[in-house]
Amino acid sequence: MGEKKRRGLNLLGQQPLCIFCGGATPASTVDHQPARSFFDAKLAPEGYEFPACEPCNKKSKDQEHVLTTLVRLKQDGQQNSQREVDFAKYAKAMKNNFPGLLRVLGPNEKQGFVKSRGVFVPVGRAFPLQLPMVTIDPKIAGAAVDGVFRKLMCALHYKHTGNILPADAEITVKWSTNAGLPDFLTDEMKAFIAGLTEKPTLVRNGKDLSDQFDYRYKVADDLSASAFFIKFRQSLFGAGVVLSKPGAGAEDDAAAKAAPIRASDGLPKPAAASSASI
Repeated sequence: MGEKKRRGLNLLGQQPLCIFCGGATPASTVDHQPARSFFDAKLAPEGYEFPACEPCNKKSKDQEHVLTTLVRLKQDGQQNSQREVDFAKYAKAMKNNFPGLLRVLGPNEKQGFVKSRGVFVPVGRAFPLQLPMVTIDPKIAGAAVDGVFRKLMCALHYKHTGNILPADAEITVKWSTNAGLPDFLTDEMKAFIAGLTEKPTLVRNGKDLSDQFDYRYKVADDLSASAFFIKFRQSLFGAGVVLSKPGAGAEDDAAAKAAPIRASDGLPKPAAASSASI
């Protein structure tokens, strides 16, 4: 028996129920969260495999295909041949399967975006207008990012509490691309992030993967609620609150301890996440 199959059987032996549909269905597969395709050469962090039924495992397949490109829109600026190969492969697949997802901005559109951010460009200077920029279809990207973040938070809640979320659990998500980050990081959002005091170790074979995926979190004392701030490279950012007791708000002490913002009111609203620079 291969090591991969052995690990899968051990995982299903420890938790025989699917953690994504309220524990009502037997788990038959192992679901990687985040998806392995989000990482260089598909080398995802250790310990982020979760028991899932086949329908739940496949449900996010198309959404994850969208994010394989979106999470790579902005890199760290360093030369990396593996990342160049991966991006070329996923960008080609994106054009075939989601042709409307991305569109390269023209000079006037770049100018408008730069002005909207209050950046002054001196006469005769091309920077930052020479930077490649794209706009993202909000309908395609919005549904994909929202779905992926919700499933991911379901997995992370299970990882850090050991509890399967009930089917009627309340999950609130807000997200932004790198282009909308200045508007996303309001004082209220910064306070929310500051209240998330826990940080995981994200490694594969001893290699730190936090430059590709990272998050901060906090869990309620009674494990009924959790809150997260998630980052994929320098491209996508998301915040969310998970409540296993629907309708709980600040009056619920456990939820209040899990996040400094009332989940029932939603998280701070970011600007429309419709564009990103690369």
